[in-house]
Amino acid sequence: MTFGLLYGGIEAVFPALIPYVPLSLQRFLLPAVVPLATTSKSGPVPHDYTALLGDAYAQGEGDWRRTANGFLNSPFHSADLLHQAGPGDVISFGRAGAGSLEGIVAAPVGALMYLNALRRFEPLAPPATALLYFYEGNDLNNNLRDLRSRLSDGFDRAKLYDSGSFQGFLKAAVVEQSPLVRAAQTITWRDRLLVMRFMRATIGGLGGPGADDGDGDDPIHPRPGQAVNRARVAGL
Repeated sequence: MTFGLLYGGIEAVFPALIPYVPLSLQRFLLPAVVPLATTSKSGPVPHDYTALLGDAYAQGEGDWRRTANGFLNSPFHSADLLHQAGPGDVISFGRAGAGSLEGIVAAPVGALMYLNALRRFEPLAPPATALLYFYEGNDLNNNLRDLRSRLSDGFDRAKLYDSGSFQGFLKAAVVEQSPLVRAAQTITWRDRLLVMRFMRATIGGLGGPGADDGDGDDPIHPRPGQAVNRARVAGL
């Protein structure tokens, strides 16, 4: 009885504690919940906010994140700089390794749908402003590869240049095929136990190499012996 009451209390307040989860543990949060862990907003849920969309650049990967204190939830992201500059709340739906179809369409739409379907947070409205991160190098290749994999046989590719047809393609081949969008449509009461899911992911992820921790890598504190690429620029 006492344990049940204690767990229920922790579960009840956990959504408000998401912004205090340390950087090194945020990888164990649900992917849809991670955007709410940022400190570049005034409350647990952003209002009238700017959304960063794209790949790893939008997600905040880079040297600043790698040198940030993983035991805190300190600034490490362009979202923090934008928030400090005064445009209001800023969160990122960026997805490392994603092309534009995933990072700009499927990921943010899926995250919004899943968060609202959980009903553990204040309803999250679409962003007031979207800032798109696009790198003309690998993003072009990713987009071409993604388009080829999603286009069905017999689809008239010329229709991709028609706005209405392209919107239909995005809905049918990108949004409706997103695992997160599908998961949002089948939410159960067990899915809403955020503390339990976080604890299970953390215990599994901290079990060492080979444990199921999502991507198998901690960008904040690389495992001993893990290779780190280094570059020398202008002799530095």
